[in-house]
Amino acid sequence: TYLQRRVLNRSRGPAVWALRAQTDKRMYSDVMRTILERTDNLFLREGMVTDIVTDENETLTGVTTHYGVTFRCAAAVVTTGTFGNGIVWVGRKQVSAGRAGESAVSGLTECLQRYGFETGRLKTGTPS
Repeated sequence: TYLQRRVLNRSRGPAVWALRAQTDKRMYSDVMRTILERTDNLFLREGMVTDIVTDENETLTGVTTHYGVTFRCAAAVVTTGTFGNGIVWVGRKQVSAGRAGESAVSGLTECLQRYGFETGRLKTGTPS
């Protein structure tokens, strides 16, 4: 699904070569979704995960969404996205939010921290 690809720094040694590919984002998404949907024993569920559910041995047993729905499973792929405890500054006021009016994700960051994951924040936007 790429539109073009190119190896950068080809005139130098292989240690510094880098592949740059420009893809059709919508087509790539469609192709990958089809591949995933046709994968045996893989069930896709989408939602804002706020908690990871484990048993007494801390073995994964499911995930709980923002709406309180728990999906039971033995394995899960959880992507954190970019709005974990998102903060937007409007003037001097700090607001919990995501991009372009979307809400921030709350709960997942704290859950991951409980299980020993380190989390951080990258500053983006207008320099102060």
